[in-house]
Order: sequence, then C-alpha cells, then structure tokens
Amino acid sequence: VNIGAFPMRPGDNEHEMLRSFIADLMRQNAIEIVEQVIPQKGLYYTTEPTDTVQPKNVYTGVVLTTDDYLQDYKDHKAIEYIIDKNTITGVLGAKYLLPMVGGKIDGYYPIRGLKVTDGDKARIVLRLGEFISLGEERVSIYAKMRPNELISLGDVKQLYDEKV
Repeated sequence: VNIGAFPMRPGDNEHEMLRSFIADLMRQNAIEIVEQVIPQKGLYYTTEPTDTVQPKNVYTGVVLTTDDYLQDYKDHKAIEYIIDKNTITGVLGAKYLLPMVGGKIDGYYPIRGLKVTDGDKARIVLRLGEFISLGEERVSIYAKMRPNELISLGDVKQLYDEKV
C-alpha cells in the first residue's frame, strides 16, 4: 500500500484493492488524475497540449558579489559557470544558463559543453557561448528565482518582463 504496488495474495481471487483502485480511476477524468500525480525528480507533467509546452532547459544559477568572476558576468563575457557537486540537480538537461548577478538578470548564455572535475572538490564546469540579451536594463528577480533548477525560456522572458 502506498508504494505503487498491490498485494496479490495466494487464494485471493477477488483482488479487491486493485479492483477498487481501478474503479476510482474510472470515475475521475484524466486531468484530475494527472494533477494528483507526483512526478519523478527532474520531470514534470502537464495537461496542456504538447505543442504549447516549452521544455525546461534553462539552468538557473547565482553569481555572488564575492565571486572572482563577477565582473565577467556584469560585462557579459563569462566563459564558464562552476557548479558544486552538491547542487547539480537537473543540469544535464540544460541548454542555457540564466545567471542571477547580484539578484538581477538581463540575459542568458547557451551552454556549449560541460566537464566534470575529480578529487575532493568535484564539480561541474559549464562552458558558455555568447551572451543573449533580454533587454537593456538589469531586472531584479531575487524574490522570484530559485537557484539550481530548470525553467523554460518562456519562464525566463516572463521573469524579465514582470520587472519586479
């Protein structure tokens, strides 16, 4: 029970738990069922038509004001982004990096490749392409963006356009 399986006991030809579960499913519509499902880590489910769903392939990162490479990000000339091994959830599905620099965004970078370092300080280094601007001003999104997650390009544009 509650582990994704039903007991099938010898001699229990009625399989009442399974029959009851199927009967409950048949009384609900598909959208209600999908809304109740908890997706596996790194996945998401939607009830929208697939041609309107944008892939979540933008990795959200933070550049701290104390980071050595802060100026490279301010000047839009960053060539890499370093991710600690403890915060690498979802990065393998990423095609872009959205750096929040000092709590603000103004564009993103395509990810051109990555490498994994060994040793005591194992980490992932993202190699970045040329900066893609969202607009002239830096927009504060500190309260709205969660670092180290995947979002869609549509989400990026919405975060920028809301001008928090």
